[in-house]
Amino acid sequence: HLGAHVSDIEVDVKSLGKSDLRLLEASVAVEVRAARRVSARRVSSDEYEQMEVRSRGLPTGHSGDVRLIEIEGIDLNTCGGTHCVSTAEIEAIALLGTESVRGGTRIFYVAGERLRSRVGAEVFRTAQLRSLLGVSDDEVVDAVEARVDHLKHNARLIRGMEEELASSIAQQLIVEPEAVSVKHFVGRGLPFLQRLGRKTVTLDPGRVVLLTSDNSGEGFFLLSAGEEADINVSEVGPRIAAVLEGKGGGSGRVFQGRATQLSKSGEAVALIR
Repeated sequence: HLGAHVSDIEVDVKSLGKSDLRLLEASVAVEVRAARRVSARRVSSDEYEQMEVRSRGLPTGHSGDVRLIEIEGIDLNTCGGTHCVSTAEIEAIALLGTESVRGGTRIFYVAGERLRSRVGAEVFRTAQLRSLLGVSDDEVVDAVEARVDHLKHNARLIRGMEEELASSIAQQLIVEPEAVSVKHFVGRGLPFLQRLGRKTVTLDPGRVVLLTSDNSGEGFFLLSAGEEADINVSEVGPRIAAVLEGKGGGSGRVFQGRATQLSKSGEAVALIR
C-alpha cells in the first residue's frame, strides 16, 4: 500500500521484533545497493501455470496473457503497475515499525526521496529542540523527560492547591444564610466547578449551588443540589442552559455545561431562588 507519506507491506509472519526489523532492513539495503535489474514480460496463461510465480491469483474470468515482473535473482510476481528498472533507483529504505494484521504483520516503510525528506525534517526538528532545550543531540530525550516530570509534579501541586481552595470556598458557602449559593469565577474550568459543587453539597445536603466561570473566553456553568435540597435539577438545569444560551447535560443532582451568555446569570439565578 503506497500511502501519501508512509507505505506499508503485509508479510506472512506473526511478529517481528526490533532486532528482526533491523536485520531485515540491512538485508534489503544489500539488494538495493546490488542494483538488481527489474524487468517486465508477458507470458501465456499456459506458460504461467507451469511457472513458480508469487501471486495472489488471477482475477476471476481472466483471459489472455499474464504480465510478470521479475527482480533479477530475487522475485517473480504478477503485477500490472509501474516499476523501477533497477533496485538502485530505490536509493535507500527505512523500516519504521510494524503492527499485527490478520494473523500476519504489516511493515511500515519509507524509501528514496521520502526517506531523504523525512531525515531532513527530523534533523531540523532535532536542531529546534536542541536550541530550545540548550542541550546536545544525545541529551534531548533526557532533557524532555526531565521537563515532562517537572510539569507532572507541578500539575500534582496545582491539583492539591485547587482541592484546598475548593474546600475553603465550600466552607464559606455553607455558612451563607440562604440555602442557595451563587458564585462566579474567572480562569477556572469545569473540573474546578465540579469539585467545588461536590464538596459544598456534601457538607450541606440541603444547599443548591449555581457556579459559573469564564475561562479564557469559554463560559461554563454548574448546578448542583444536595440530597435534601428542594429542587428538580433535571427540570431547572435545561432552563438555566437556555437562559445562558448554552448546552449541557447531567444526571441526578448535577447539571453542567457550556454557556455563551454569562451576562444573563442574573436571570439564571432567578430560576433557583
